[in-house]
This record gives sequence, structure tokens and C-alpha cells, in this order.
Amino acid sequence: MLFAVLATLLISDAPTRLLRQPDLSPTQVAFVYGGDIWTADRSGAAPRRLTRTPEAESYPRFSPDGRLIAFTRLGDVYVIPSEGGPERRITWHPLHDTAVGWSPDGRQIVINSERWKGAWDVSPHVFLVPVEGGWPVPLPVPRASSASFAPDSRRFAYSPFFQVPVEWPWRQYRGGSLAHIALFDPASGEYSELPRGEWNDVQPIWRGDAVYFLSDRDGAMNLYRYSLATRAVARLTSHEDWDVRNPGAAADAIVYENGGWLYVFDLAAQTSRRLSISLPADALPSPADQARWSRTAEQAWSTYQEKAFKRASVWSAIKPRYLELIRSAAHWSDADYVVKQMLGEAGQGHVFFTRAEREAAPAKTGLLGADFRVENGRYRVARILRSGREEEGPRSPLAAAGVQVREGDYILAINGRAAGSGVDIHALLVGLAGAEVRLSVASSPDGPAREVTVRPLGDERGLRYTDWVRANRERVAAASGGRAGYVHVPNVEADATEDFRRQCRALHGKVEALVIDERNNSGGTQTLDVIDVIERPPARMAFDFRGEIPPFIGPYLDVPKVMIANEHSISGGDELAFYFRQRKLGPLVGVRTMGGMIGNGGQHEIEGGWTLAIPEIGFFIPEIGEWSAENRGVEPDYRVEWKPADFAAGRDPQLEKAVELVLAAIPGYRKRIPAVFPYRPAR
Repeated sequence: MLFAVLATLLISDAPTRLLRQPDLSPTQVAFVYGGDIWTADRSGAAPRRLTRTPEAESYPRFSPDGRLIAFTRLGDVYVIPSEGGPERRITWHPLHDTAVGWSPDGRQIVINSERWKGAWDVSPHVFLVPVEGGWPVPLPVPRASSASFAPDSRRFAYSPFFQVPVEWPWRQYRGGSLAHIALFDPASGEYSELPRGEWNDVQPIWRGDAVYFLSDRDGAMNLYRYSLATRAVARLTSHEDWDVRNPGAAADAIVYENGGWLYVFDLAAQTSRRLSISLPADALPSPADQARWSRTAEQAWSTYQEKAFKRASVWSAIKPRYLELIRSAAHWSDADYVVKQMLGEAGQGHVFFTRAEREAAPAKTGLLGADFRVENGRYRVARILRSGREEEGPRSPLAAAGVQVREGDYILAINGRAAGSGVDIHALLVGLAGAEVRLSVASSPDGPAREVTVRPLGDERGLRYTDWVRANRERVAAASGGRAGYVHVPNVEADATEDFRRQCRALHGKVEALVIDERNNSGGTQTLDVIDVIERPPARMAFDFRGEIPPFIGPYLDVPKVMIANEHSISGGDELAFYFRQRKLGPLVGVRTMGGMIGNGGQHEIEGGWTLAIPEIGFFIPEIGEWSAENRGVEPDYRVEWKPADFAAGRDPQLEKAVELVLAAIPGYRKRIPAVFPYRPAR
């Protein structure tokens, strides 16, 4: 018994490893361990657990004065006093919101949100939400995955592309979604970028006259500094075996994680020191936990070792490091993090380590199929989403038959509860997806109100997608005077492939050119079926007695074509861009595709409730005598990026370039259907 007590004291006195996602205040460090939020003094002393729940909390972020911490739980953002106390929920949308940081004045929390997912190629991802609660306001840029404000609160640094090494992870990623950092001033429209190259720059932090960030330009991810005055970039840390990850900052220092340890980089002294934080014994993993999570890591490592099409060269060497690290895991979220980092060492796409949700799912929040803005202390309908053709998806509840709601109307109350600007409107719709809901609607903020009944949606991603496609179709028709058609290809699975055929068939004889948009194409297995529709002329031609070609000729369109692809065209989407360009079916417009050109095999069950998918299939392309461009992607013929000025003007420069090119191709296009004289039998 005495030995057990002494052993417990010894463990609790040792520095705790696997402290994650840290942040700094003037006096404290915050971090995640065991699925909970903790704080300690900046010396590492006096650790304190702020949350104690079965769910996994993440990304604690101090307010500028250090009094509050914003954090994330089950896809929503909360705040809690940094000294402990009652927490308060800030966001209520059913899609994920994540705490990113704060505005310099401490009045708003910066969040990354999926709430406009479905049209995310043209929609902001980073929002500002009042700390008291209310409606999130998007940053005025087309895309952003993280953001940090300058001290003047006007300018901000942000990541325009998805940060693959951070979010997936994919170590030494070099595909078309290479992350870079931009600076933007919404008032002046001034836009600039940090120097870009074949590397990833991620997670910017603006402090004083510099922007600090992580970069893998020299191998392992390390901390760098960009001087706003000289525009020079300097490397600040020299870690080699482990990537620097998840930096947080106070005014005088940056905290980060590396190999399961926390380090503080002093901005004045330009030096790093490792923090030693010892957590109470009851927070540490039991021997049973250590054995369970070790088996999880061992099984994931072995599955990749045995099944991968082409194993990473480092695979054998990394095993001891990660088996040692996972011994510190005290919660499934710790183990999940370690195994994902281990799998990221493969440096390949199509590696997915997922766990079935075991926490209690929150009540389904209803969605009204509209965008709002706050005016006069009320919620005003800024835009009602339209699906286009009836067969394309659900209608907005505000556009349903008999519902008299117009853009510009105010929502004064929901089921009798006032919908003021200090309340997130989604908080009034929790648990109401699919239910009858009474809205009090008025054309002015003071009424008089009229009552309408709607049934909120449980998911509006499909509606947002079809609204985006409809808008693109209308843009192409307007820009081309009706001469060009537009089709979007969201993936290359069976349903989307058949829908592509159907849309091409419907356009037969009605357009002189076609824009094929495969931006955000999530992949699939039927790439060549789509290419066949684009490329192959009809094997036979049909004529009636008048010599006319009936409309059932099929999906073939004998017109010039242009394809648009982007950094989110992945897997089968990469392939679609490749074959379109390789076979010279028309120009390719946009940016380099993501570069995930390798294939999944089966789903492998991993102890602890996880499922692992790994790249078990490689693709050889006989017509070029090469393997597919994994971790590279497909370069466009015309590189066109999306900048904030385009977004502010309501422009889509990639779509505009595609229309320009396809219209220019019409006059010189040579029809592939031969001119024939139909046989007419004698009478």
C-alpha cells in the first residue's frame, strides 16, 4: 500500500506530457489535457482544471485582459472565467464552430465556422461573434481558416486556404492547397501576402510590428517571424524531430507544443524554454488507459505497415516515438490526436482516422434557409436561399408555399420569444428542426407583426449548394448572352455522374458552349465515366423522316468546353482535371488541385472505437507512362485566384475567365459530328 502511494506521488510530481493547444495571458498558460481545459501560472505552477465533462473540450483562447477563456465543445463556442466559474455558451449553430482568438478590444471572439458550408468556395469561414452573444459577422474575405487582428483592430492576417497540415494532418503536404498567409485592411482594400513558395505557412499571430506563424519550408514545422517594416522572414525555432504546433500568444511571448511538451518563446529575448507542468495524479492515465491507447496506436501503425500501397520511408523509425507519446494519453481525444499525428508522418492523402460519436448528441437546431444581418437591434432577412429547379433539393422554409416572408423583413420573435440582437437566433431554434414554428415577422423593426408558420430544416447544406449552383448558372447565362451552359460536378460517384449526363442531355441543342465547374469536387470512382460524357462522340446518329436529330441523341454536347478546378478538387476531382487537360478537351482554369491522387482500400476497425482508412491503391496512367501526381495535383492552364476585392465586388474571377475562354472558342470550333445526308427510302 505504501509503495502504491509513493508511486502515485512520484507520477504526480513528474512533468506531464501531451499538454495541447496552449495559449498565454499576462499571468497564465491555458491548455487541453484529458479532454478538459486547464490553466497554470506561466511558470508552470498551480495547475487548475476549469472543465470536467465527458466531452472533449478544445482550443482555449484567452481574452486580451486574461479574464476569460473561449473554448470549443461539441462544435460550439463557450466562455469561462480564467479563474474558474460558470461557463456560458456563445454559439448555437448545428454545424461546427471553433474558437480561434479574440478581437484586440476583447469585445468579440474570432471563430472558424462551417455554418455556410455548401457554398464554401465563395463563403467566409471566419466570423466575429460578440462575447455577450449574438449574431456572428463574417470577415469580408472569400475564404479564411484562421485569422489574427493587428493591434489597431482594422487589419488582420489570415490563411486564405485550408490548412492541410493543421487540420488533417498531412505532414510535408505539397499539393495545390498549400497554405499561405495574407494581410488585409477592409477599410482601404489593401491586400498583400507573405512570401509564398512550395511550403505551408499556417496559423498567423499578429503582434506589434510583426506577424508570427508556423512554416514547414525547411523540413519540420517551426516558428517564424515576418517583419512588416522590412518584409523579411526569420526562423525563430529549430525543432527537427517533431513539428511545432498550435501556437498561442500574449503580448510578450508565444506558447506552442512540440513532441507533447509546451514551450514559451520570449519575443524580447528571442529564446525558447520548455514548461514543466505537473498535473494531479487523478488527472493522469491509469495503467489500463495506457495499455488501451498503446494498443490503439500499435494497431493503427501495423495496419498502415501491412496494407499501404507505398509505405512512408520513415514509418519504421517513428513507431517508438509515438508509442512513448501515447502513454501520456488520459482521454480518447488525447489518443486520437497522437494517432493522427503518427499517421500524418505518412505524408499521403486518403488517411482517415475517425471515431464514432459517443457523446450525447445535442438537440437538433432548426435552420431557416436564409442569411441574416442585425439592424436596429433586430434580425433582418438579408437573403432567402433559392434552390433553383425543384428537383435540385429542398426549398427554404421562408420560401415555402403560403409563407409570406420577404427579403428585408424583420424576425421579431420565434414561438413568442423575442429575437433581439443580443441573442443568437439559432438559440431560439434548438430542438425545432422539422417542427412547426411560429415566426413574428414585420416589414419594420417596430412592427406591426404578422404571424407565419414554418418548418425549419435540420440541415441546409444542400440548399446552400443548390443556391450557389443556381447563381453560377445564371451568371454564365447572363455573361454569355445565353450561349454557354453551366454544370457543376460535386463528385464523381454514381449519382453525380448520372446527374451530369442528365444535365448535358438537357442542354443538347440549346447552348453553343459549356462551362464545367468541378471546384470542391470531393472525388469518387467514376472519373472516366464523366470524361466519356465530355469526350466521346455518339456511336450512332438517329434521324427521322424529316432528317432531323431527335432530342434522345444522348448526353453528348458537340460544343467547346472549359473546366474550372481549385485547391479543393481532390482524388477523383484531381483525376477529372488531369484527364480533361491531358486529352486536350479544353482549357483548365483556376488553381492547382489538391493532389490526393491515391486510393483508399477497406475500412479497418481499430480498438477504442476508431475506423482507419489508408491509401492501399496506387494509380498508373498508361497514356503518359507515369503514376498519378500524389501530393502534387494538376496545374491549370490559366491560374486565377480569388482575392478580397473580387469578393467585395460580388465577382467570381474563375467563372468569368471560363466564360471568356469558352466564348472565344466558339467561332473557331470544328464540330465533331460529321455532316451526313440521311437516307430517305423511295416512296
